[in-house]
Amino acid sequence: MSQKNLCAAGSTGGDDRSMLSIADLEIRWNAHRRTIRRKVDQGLIPPPVECFGRILRWSRCVIEQWEADGCPPVRKTTTASTQKDRSPISATQRRCGNA
Repeated sequence: MSQKNLCAAGSTGGDDRSMLSIADLEIRWNAHRRTIRRKVDQGLIPPPVECFGRILRWSRCVIEQWEADGCPPVRKTTTASTQKDRSPISATQRRCGNA
């Protein structure tokens, strides 16, 4: 189910409480904003929506659904051992078809 479909039923129109700030998530999860940003970068938390440039907000319904689903990773992350095995030269060779 897409995020758009998830939110359609529970949308509150212009209600600003339908979006959560990083401060809201800090309180909700008792976590520091750096921890939240790191987990977003790692693909462990749903990504925010950019509002007005650099202001980040999360859809309340997406976060609530994600929590209800047991907080699964939102994308696969690369393990440290896999990252070590990749060299920039071989990646370039693969891109150019020389591997």
